[in-house]
Amino acid sequence: MISQKMQSWWSAWSGRLLSVRNTTVPAVLFMIFYANMWLLPSDVLAVDEICGSCGYQVSVSGNFTHFKANASDKIEGSSGDVSAFYEEINGDEFSVSVLNLPAGKYTIIIGEIEFFMEAPDKRIFNVTCGDVALANHFDIYTVAGGMRKICYITGEAEHTGDELRGPVKVVFKAVKETAKFNTFEIKNASGVSVVKFSASEIAEPFTGNATGIPDINEPAIWRDPAKALPQRADDLIRRMSLAEKVTQLQNDAPAIQRLGLPAYNYWNEALHGVANNGIATVFPEPVGMASTWNPGLLHQEGTIIGIEGRAKYNDYASKNNGNSKWWTGLTYWTPNINILRDPRWGRGQETYGEDPYLTGELAAEFIKGIQGNDPQYMPAMACVKHYAVHSGP
Repeated sequence: MISQKMQSWWSAWSGRLLSVRNTTVPAVLFMIFYANMWLLPSDVLAVDEICGSCGYQVSVSGNFTHFKANASDKIEGSSGDVSAFYEEINGDEFSVSVLNLPAGKYTIIIGEIEFFMEAPDKRIFNVTCGDVALANHFDIYTVAGGMRKICYITGEAEHTGDELRGPVKVVFKAVKETAKFNTFEIKNASGVSVVKFSASEIAEPFTGNATGIPDINEPAIWRDPAKALPQRADDLIRRMSLAEKVTQLQNDAPAIQRLGLPAYNYWNEALHGVANNGIATVFPEPVGMASTWNPGLLHQEGTIIGIEGRAKYNDYASKNNGNSKWWTGLTYWTPNINILRDPRWGRGQETYGEDPYLTGELAAEFIKGIQGNDPQYMPAMACVKHYAVHSGP
């Protein structure tokens, strides 16, 4: 699937931390195509929707749809305005992401109401925020005491900041039937509401021609390994609508069901071992690796990381229709080749120190270890960082 030519091409791009602002859309999608060539078909369609009225950038992604109840249905459980509860977002698995919230403790309040299930144990779902379970096997009917009665899921979560662990992300996952929500609110430690919206305020970010699917009658060749990779990339890209192309430019790229393209998250870490994805071999932090002055040793470490990362990805994707979520992918944001000039930066342990020659020699071998030397297949991909906002206090 992945040719030696592609390995050279990727290496060139990885040294630049590809900037959409300075790169054509086809070039970016070309890179995305090659990474997705590793993946299996998916039965999941994920189209991001956004909240245009929220103070922070809020999006919903995953496998979900909207439902709007009849306005004549009587809702119980609140003496105030209940109009926000007439529309819901529901699906097998989807997430609500809130970008740029300051680090701190937050209370998450999710409003729920049941319009369909007429008895307990008919709709069961889980809600998580990072490692925190906000609701486990939640049954709206049981908690609310019947249909068309309002209840809430409430829990606390600690946010360390987008730079460290990514944005606040609340995941809804069905156990029986579908998961759902009607309203969503986040309060800070002082009890002030910082994010508040209802399902009706979430809408498709694209309309009109942007969502139009190209009319292509020729048979698809992008999944045919007998065809040349540039032809396959072009074939896949030309079949996407503009809206679909844009969604593939984010690190959390959704699946496109009609094309058989699985979901893939490019954000994975492996500075000194596969990170945040279960048990893995842990090596010294990079500054400790550098103290060995041994490029060959770093090559061996990279090889182990590539093999373990591939095994973990294969295991997850095989159980999830070919999809890959955050931390389970094959594209690693590593190594960090910042030259450590000032200890006030605070992340010197991620680097190979202050010597450019040593850093270059070690990084090159580490990358070769992760990506392997097979002319057709890579165990995993390495992406050198950081060329943007690096090393500076």
